[in-house]
Amino acid sequence: MLVRYEHRPFETGCEVWIKKYRKLNNLPHWHSEAELITVTRGTAHITVDGKSYPVSEGFCIFAAAGCVHTILLEPESSILVAQFARPGGIRINSLQSEEVLFPDQYRIAERMNAIYAEFRSAGPYMTERVNALSVLLLTDLLSAMPFTESTAHRYGIERFNSMLAYAAAHCEDFDYRAAVQYMYMSEGHFSRYFKARTGTTFTRYMNALRISRAVDLLHRMPSISVTDLAAQCGFNTLRSFNRVFKEMTGYTCTTLPEDYTFHIRSHPTNGIDFDPTLEYLEE
Repeated sequence: MLVRYEHRPFETGCEVWIKKYRKLNNLPHWHSEAELITVTRGTAHITVDGKSYPVSEGFCIFAAAGCVHTILLEPESSILVAQFARPGGIRINSLQSEEVLFPDQYRIAERMNAIYAEFRSAGPYMTERVNALSVLLLTDLLSAMPFTESTAHRYGIERFNSMLAYAAAHCEDFDYRAAVQYMYMSEGHFSRYFKARTGTTFTRYMNALRISRAVDLLHRMPSISVTDLAAQCGFNTLRSFNRVFKEMTGYTCTTLPEDYTFHIRSHPTNGIDFDPTLEYLEE
């Protein structure tokens, strides 16, 4: 399963995005905002950077910005999920908690419920009230729990996201060496870092981007030659292009259905909102 960068739209002026679910199952994903999760009933199975946590009522998870995570909620359970931008100027997204899983000793569920209620009310000064409640929650949490700076990690996330956007725009000539240089890493370190962030190799990731472009070009330019198509998508040989195209789509260029859509889960959103949720039911 490939990992994808999540970009959610925040309400204008709001420094928090919050939802309450009684059914939730999502794909492995990561984002640039820290996420606070609390189970209010039943049990959730939450994975953060490869480690699985069974989370029951009365416990919380703090997923630092940039970590890969998933949530699977058991039946008859409910959960509150909040992402924070920078409420009150608090640099929450450059911090990581020494305790990913922790008991709710700070009335987090109660206070997140209050934020959620305000968020849904759409009443006067909703934005200001939501932001103020978020500031109070985060300052109390930061004062009571051990957090550490993660500025280097945060910088790496921002640069990695920038590299993904560049790779999508220039997939015809963006290669492994260019990516390594872009990230200022050794080849070995970059290979491990890329696999940890995306769940796949750099070569397969770029092939997915290139085939996505090829499918788009075929739909827009049905008469394009296979030679031109391969060249515009960054493949050096027709043999390589035909093999990868068939492997990823199940078709050849000449048999691709007109209504075919290439489902790619690894390409950067580059400003387009992405929701990793497979199934959900809000309370």
